Amino acid sequence: MLVAATTTDLPPARKVPGPQGFPFIGVLPQVRRDPLAFFTRVAHEYGDVVQLAFGPDRLLMVNRPEYIGHILQTNFKNYRKSKYYDKLKPMLGEGFLTSEGDLWLKQRRLAQPAFNGPALAALSEDMVQATGVMLYKWHEHCKEGRSFDVAVEMTHLTINIAARTLFSTPLSEQDANTAYEALTLILREAERQIWSLFRIPPSVPTARNRAFKAAIKNIEELFLDIVAKRRKEGAPKRDLLSMILDEYGNEHDSESFRMLRDLVISILMAGHETTAAALAWTFYLLSMHPDAERRVHAEIMSVIGHRRPTYGDIQRLEFTRAVFEEALRLYPPVWTFSRTAIEADRLGDFVVPAGSSIMLCIYAVHRNPDIWANPDEFKPERFLPDAKHEPPRYAYFPFGGGPRICIASRFAIMEALIVLAMILRTFKVNLVPGQTIEPEPMITLRPRYGVHVKPQYR
Repeated sequence: MLVAATTTDLPPARKVPGPQGFPFIGVLPQVRRDPLAFFTRVAHEYGDVVQLAFGPDRLLMVNRPEYIGHILQTNFKNYRKSKYYDKLKPMLGEGFLTSEGDLWLKQRRLAQPAFNGPALAALSEDMVQATGVMLYKWHEHCKEGRSFDVAVEMTHLTINIAARTLFSTPLSEQDANTAYEALTLILREAERQIWSLFRIPPSVPTARNRAFKAAIKNIEELFLDIVAKRRKEGAPKRDLLSMILDEYGNEHDSESFRMLRDLVISILMAGHETTAAALAWTFYLLSMHPDAERRVHAEIMSVIGHRRPTYGDIQRLEFTRAVFEEALRLYPPVWTFSRTAIEADRLGDFVVPAGSSIMLCIYAVHRNPDIWANPDEFKPERFLPDAKHEPPRYAYFPFGGGPRICIASRFAIMEALIVLAMILRTFKVNLVPGQTIEPEPMITLRPRYGVHVKPQYR
């Protein structure tokens, strides 16, 4: 039973279990050594709710789908974004991922029309065009037998798709690469700060602080270039950038211009990073499972063949979508996020004191053997419409959930299916032998050393 209330007049609460940790520093050494393995292990060992000590902070890790749904949906108003999101504010300011309350709701309502069904159908053509441009390079790679990092390639593609579809502004390869390198540095630094007890203030000109500031400056220059191009064009367009400019386009109002900056950068960065990581993991998994890869190819050829994919085609790629969703289960791009309880709450027999930090580790829940049969195995059939076993709601939540569910989730799935269809009908994507493939748990879950592949014509 879940009760959204203070803890008075309720049955006695259970003590929240958890690993002992070390004096003062708690479990931080284990987390920093291997966060994915650590959180997966403690979820399995300690159960539905686990208490973790991060230095002086106490955090509740919630693992039971019923409780996760309570936090994200049933009683979502009692849970706001935690202080850990502050680590992203130097880059994202008060954009979608970090804003709260009325500001977040205003931003959500402003952007929602860009991701509705009719708008998505119109955006699919831009996705097809951007992927077609990328494939010219793949033909050259294939002819010359060159290998490349498909994780980087997907990042370049998805940031270009985000810029084309939402801002009507194709990016050069140099701009895409600059954004990739800057974002990589920012995400690594933000994650390092979350698991650190001490941090040298940003004002101290260390090499790390200088690199961090330079990366943010590169992202801001990309934003300024996008806005300047739109203002120079003058002709009105019906895209998300126009909606934002209508609301926050007063360049003589510093507060309005700051919000314009925060929103454009948030959308551009969040709108490509997670999909790029998910696609990289999908190519890796398919290369390791040739039977699934052959089935994907057969479905693509049956539904689309060699003509241009359309929005209607995407709905019919059932197995291809199941493959992508299984990749999201095994390697969720946003692998963990956190909330803070505004008022005291109750999760079954556990009390959540007011002010508690709550951790939802998607990676650990997605690999929970009490929920998923053989959780570490790649089984796309889990997500087919006729799947025999349906996991509990919120056992699978790669896009979050409730009113705050990722606004671009349908956009991301459509984009991924278009990219997979256009690549896999022409090429087999083979892993380069001898490389190490492992996840790097930054703010997002990227392949640490990339995924180096060599395309081959079918």
